[in-house]
Amino acid sequence: MKYRRYVVNFEGLEKRLGILGEIHLYTSEESKIAESLVDKYDHFGIEGSEKPSLYFSVLRMLILPEIYAHSVVGRSPNNADLESLAKSKNKSVTMLEPEIEKTFSLLQKIALFTYVAISFVSAPFTYLELKKNRKLQKKNNWISRLSNFSIYSNIETRNKIMAQNSIAILRKVDNLLIVCGEDHFEGLERQLRNIIDNSNRAWV
Repeated sequence: MKYRRYVVNFEGLEKRLGILGEIHLYTSEESKIAESLVDKYDHFGIEGSEKPSLYFSVLRMLILPEIYAHSVVGRSPNNADLESLAKSKNKSVTMLEPEIEKTFSLLQKIALFTYVAISFVSAPFTYLELKKNRKLQKKNNWISRLSNFSIYSNIETRNKIMAQNSIAILRKVDNLLIVCGEDHFEGLERQLRNIIDNSNRAWV
């Protein structure tokens, strides 16, 4: 979990902006950190979309065994994430990728579905490996290359969309915490800096 906070001089007003990079399955300690952050902000921009398409709904169901396999190392869907904590406290939550599916090409969708299907079948082996070694061994093979292509080949496009939508929110509010996966963290921050710096607004 990564967290950075800034004060941004935005259109003549000083505003608080935070970026949280998360692993989407939390440990209990990360849930405590998230709860403390929810108390510090009023508005939240979250990676993803509010109503996933049928394609992404199917992927979510297929990935469940893999998710539960990681509970052996303390990462569990039973640990509250920041989005659920913010909603439970009636904070303002906006999804930053309302049309996320459009950022994936047909080839990427096929690759991602294949990768998730493999994860579904291999979940029992993932569980046993995690139970034995407490971490997954890195695999330099076609499965890892498939994962990298399906997940990362459009990552900068998604970062740019999330940055633009975050700036749209920040125009209307005085504080905002952006929540994204750790792999988006540096790229999203870079996109935000580009937008803000090009508009003669300063980070502090």
